[in-house]
Amino acid sequence: LGPICFPGTKIAVPGTVWPHRYIETLATVIYEKGVDVEIILSNPHSTPANTKLTNACYGNGWSCVDVASEIIKAVKKRYPDSKETNLRKIIAENLRLCYIRGKHGRTWEDGTSIGMHAKHFIVDDMASYIGSQNLYVADLAEWGVIIDGEDETKKIMSEYWNPMWKHSFTGEDCDVQGVMDGLHIERDGEDVANLSEETKKKMMQARLASTRILSTQLDLFTVEADEKI
Repeated sequence: LGPICFPGTKIAVPGTVWPHRYIETLATVIYEKGVDVEIILSNPHSTPANTKLTNACYGNGWSCVDVASEIIKAVKKRYPDSKETNLRKIIAENLRLCYIRGKHGRTWEDGTSIGMHAKHFIVDDMASYIGSQNLYVADLAEWGVIIDGEDETKKIMSEYWNPMWKHSFTGEDCDVQGVMDGLHIERDGEDVANLSEETKKKMMQARLASTRILSTQLDLFTVEADEKI
């Protein structure tokens, strides 16, 4: 859900933001209609096939508490008269977030954390989507399939979502107090026209790290090519 961050941090890359329109929609239906929202996230800093964080990072490092805080911030913004007790009740009863888990918990057999690249959502148990489209802006070519049919959606739930939710949700990943404490945190990226010195430093560090990785990959490619020749 959250934007790309500098590797190993929760600092969004300048110019990137959370998908506020989607988050505001979730906030509205939760507050006005009491809709239950269940979200499974990749474990923070999980990567595909042990690649470096500068190459790929499922979930971009954001936690369940971060995501929940952004949704509750949207509730507060849209409904400024909402009381703290009501917000806490929403977190505890309507907003359920967790990290994806498997047989070995939140890690694979080799100890690396589990990530999930597929993007998937279900609406009212009647329609669903699965594909590669991120909710945050990523400027990538994305593909997905919308299933607008209750029977097929329920089949997907039975074979895919329900087992995953059963293994993943334990109630321990999203602390109510942690969400409330995080409401003051600014998680959008800085304005590219007005960058702080700290952000400029992190940008340079990320660029250098990426350059070293690309150089190493090029060296490996050259060695493999020489061996083939």
